[in-house]
Amino acid sequence: MKRAQSMAQVIEVPLSVEFVSQRRAWEVYWYEIAGFSHEFLPKGALSPIGSISGRRDLAIRVYRKGLRGVLARTLREYVGQDPFTLQGSNANEYLNERFVASDGKITAPENEIYRHYEIVVCFSQSKGKPRKRDPWEMREEFLRLKNTNLALTQFLNKWGDWDSSFLVEIPFRSLLFGEQARPMFVIPELVWERQQFYRAAMQTSAEDWMANHGRVPTPRRISTHPFFQTIDSTCSMAIETTITMDKLRDIPYRLCALEGCGLPFRLKTKHEKLYCSSKCAHHASVKRGREAERVAKTKLGGKESHVNL
Repeated sequence: MKRAQSMAQVIEVPLSVEFVSQRRAWEVYWYEIAGFSHEFLPKGALSPIGSISGRRDLAIRVYRKGLRGVLARTLREYVGQDPFTLQGSNANEYLNERFVASDGKITAPENEIYRHYEIVVCFSQSKGKPRKRDPWEMREEFLRLKNTNLALTQFLNKWGDWDSSFLVEIPFRSLLFGEQARPMFVIPELVWERQQFYRAAMQTSAEDWMANHGRVPTPRRISTHPFFQTIDSTCSMAIETTITMDKLRDIPYRLCALEGCGLPFRLKTKHEKLYCSSKCAHHASVKRGREAERVAKTKLGGKESHVNL
């Protein structure tokens, strides 16, 4: 039997990739676990948010940081009198894994003395008109971002929303957009997990990324060249779009070989390049020199000890 010949043709289609973000005011707040969300609902009422895993959602209390926050916590003056449950970014799964024991009871992780934790929240509406930004520039800055909540807050204030996650006040009232109706949030630990994931993804094969992780944005038609356009409005989605585009264009990346760096960098030449910058290459060279000097001194010390004996 003759095999049917494939009629598929690979056609390169130009695509405009845009990142349009909102300007918001983000701050670091404290939160503490208040209980399970259903405990704050009227009897018989259904929770507006159900965790994908089927586990019970947790409710959190949010209050300001700093001296005002310490006083507010002492007086139980939270941001909003009602607790919140979290919608999006695997937040409920994260809270359950961190704060719910195997017997279903809420407990703090071992060695955690203080029962308040940091969360980044935007309680205000967006400011001004949406801005067109360079998603590749944003991605590079994010991959280099230090894992501190201050750095994350500054990043969000500059670039916009991380994702579309938002807080839902309990009892459930409204999901209408408003100053207090739909505050947005980010759990820093989940963002740092994505940072490590994106760093590693930069040097994976196109086949692995597209088959298992790759986000393929849906293009829309426009009347001018290149006639197709995709627009992202959150940083996480924009980063994943840029990785997909780089994989489709077969752009190679490598992780910096300097211990403690590990940043991905683009390979622009065929020459073997191990470090993302001349600074990292210099640090590596100095480290190798010091290690060689240490080994030489150790060998010399051994010989001298042998002679003295």
